[in-house]
Amino acid sequence: MPKLSDLGEREVIRRVRRLLKRPGILTQLDEDAEIFKTKGFLAVTTELHVAGTHFRSSSPVSVGKRVVVSTLTDLLAKGALPLYFMTSIGLSSDTDYEFVRKLYKSMSDSLKEFNAFLIGGDTVESNQLVIGTTAIGRVKGKPLLRKNARVGDKVVVTGEIGNGALGYLLLKKGLAGPRKFVRAQLEPSVDFRLCKRLMSRANAGIDISDGLAFQLAEVAKQSEKRITIFEDELPVDSHLPKLCKENNFNLDEVLFHIGDDYQVLYTMPNPPKGALVIGEVERGSGLFIKRKTGEIQPLNGEGWESFKRH
Repeated sequence: MPKLSDLGEREVIRRVRRLLKRPGILTQLDEDAEIFKTKGFLAVTTELHVAGTHFRSSSPVSVGKRVVVSTLTDLLAKGALPLYFMTSIGLSSDTDYEFVRKLYKSMSDSLKEFNAFLIGGDTVESNQLVIGTTAIGRVKGKPLLRKNARVGDKVVVTGEIGNGALGYLLLKKGLAGPRKFVRAQLEPSVDFRLCKRLMSRANAGIDISDGLAFQLAEVAKQSEKRITIFEDELPVDSHLPKLCKENNFNLDEVLFHIGDDYQVLYTMPNPPKGALVIGEVERGSGLFIKRKTGEIQPLNGEGWESFKRH
């Protein structure tokens, strides 16, 4: 299997081009920019993923899935349906081309779940694996801004909380644990169909990758409202509290502050039947939690922040 140093950048791009379908794109990865037609509001987001910081797997399949989902949840939180995806990748010259092929195929396959397409990007030589991603989506209805939560809205989340954070701690400390939690860390997923159902009813949206408490505190602050979540309504895997106790992990840290759960949170007045309602928007300010005991406490809005130790 050839290495990138054997092929060179142009041959790598030529091979990658054959892997991708790019409907509606005028250019063919042979121009300085990709050109496409569109109409209405667009949402654009960009992410930077660094080996050892943002992903902890050496599997190109896992890495590809993670960078796609972790980027697209930002679009889904704004009420935007993904259209196009671009990626710029830094790789060492002794990387096997097979790794690159599997990485691009994984990204392309993951994007199919969202009816989106990888349309271009760039490659560069680097001492470590670095992946920059950009996603473009079309806003389906109204933009779901953080400042638009309204009094009476319910707080709805798209999936279980804490799985990615627990997986992160298990991997970091070299501990054994159920595959479900490790997979949530290495290959996160989000229910795209559910997001589409919820965004049509929502006023505000945000993803919770930097921690549920931090992200909710941002919505409360920017909307100038008070948000209260209900501890007994949180969608938490039944094994998670026990595993936290056995490994001396702080349960509140796992559920609220560590992050790495690539679920989306929406506020809306009339959630559909079966929606995971975890709180409500009220008059006032700040973030609070109603404990199972009935006690209402302020909830610290700390979460993941780059450049700090975690």
